[in-house]
Amino acid sequence: MLAPAYLVCGWVFDPPEGDRVAYFTPSILGIIRALFVLGLATVLVVYSVARNHSKKRVWGSQNNLALALFATVLGSTAYMAAGRLVDISEWILNFVPRASDWESRHQLLLGLGISLLISTLIISINVEVQKVTLFAVLGLCVVLNLSMMQGYFLDSLKQQQIIMQIANLDTANTWNSVTVVDEATVFNARGRGIRSYEWEAMIQSATGNDHVLVSTSLPVCLVGQKQYVSELLIVGSGRGRFNATLKRDPGITLNHRTILRCD
Repeated sequence: MLAPAYLVCGWVFDPPEGDRVAYFTPSILGIIRALFVLGLATVLVVYSVARNHSKKRVWGSQNNLALALFATVLGSTAYMAAGRLVDISEWILNFVPRASDWESRHQLLLGLGISLLISTLIISINVEVQKVTLFAVLGLCVVLNLSMMQGYFLDSLKQQQIIMQIANLDTANTWNSVTVVDEATVFNARGRGIRSYEWEAMIQSATGNDHVLVSTSLPVCLVGQKQYVSELLIVGSGRGRFNATLKRDPGITLNHRTILRCD
């Protein structure tokens, strides 16, 4: 129920505007597809339980797998309602954690189903192999979590250093337009790109300047276009992730100059 509750609360307490409207608006076709798949999963669970009951079997791996599938489908309904998970290729690709904005969120409602599936597969194999498999799965999860947390740690250090260096620029509180070129993306968590409004928030945090507009693409001026003065910030670093983690310092450098932008 988290997904519909979040949707309702979003519309009631923080109504979306602009690009966020589409993000908070499920499609009719997506809802129909989600209910259809959820109905099939429900039928499978009921059939599996009824079959076991009729043959007077104890609850076993077959029922666990059916329940795992049901929980996974239940967690997927929100994504299907939003127009995702349309074909088999998208199901396969989006179940693999990746760095882009959509895939980084796609796993949020699927934890129960995936963990039920993994645990069912583990308890279905030989006891000795179970132990090795369990340690392998836990070890992989620990490594993945350490890697992810390292990314967030370095990302936070990078942002702190950027804010400190902007605060030391005398004219930063008067900026109206800023173009940012980020050449230190190695420190961005999940390989993400820092959005323009995040740069604006960092500048505001450093200077109190709340009217600055940030672009993350260099201007391409055509003949006859009106030009105006803009600030250019080039964010760089000469360090790698391992070195920056040991020193707790990504060594961020900030190169500031003035350029011309176009309307």
